[in-house]
Amino acid sequence: MPKGNKSFYEYLNNGGFPEFLEFKNRRILQELFNDVINRDIIVRYGIRNPMTIKNLALFLLSNAAKEISYHNLTDSFNFRTPDLSQNKTATKLRKSMIYI
Repeated sequence: MPKGNKSFYEYLNNGGFPEFLEFKNRRILQELFNDVINRDIIVRYGIRNPMTIKNLALFLLSNAAKEISYHNLTDSFNFRTPDLSQNKTATKLRKSMIYI
């Protein structure tokens, strides 16, 4: 196998985070995931139920190849909003579902 192909497959299998590649410790990936969810989402947007966001992120990552609808997510995670058509966050989530 040509060197370029081998490097590509290693990247697909192991990712590209230098610290993980050096130490091969899965805890590093878990810490990165938690840091991104906590700092970039929960703190930034003042999320009141952080566990739901973490579960949602894990669900989306685990089902990356599946078609997922906004309606199914609201049912699965018991999202409660008084009027989804007026909720800006819900509207953004609905629009972003096209790209997931």
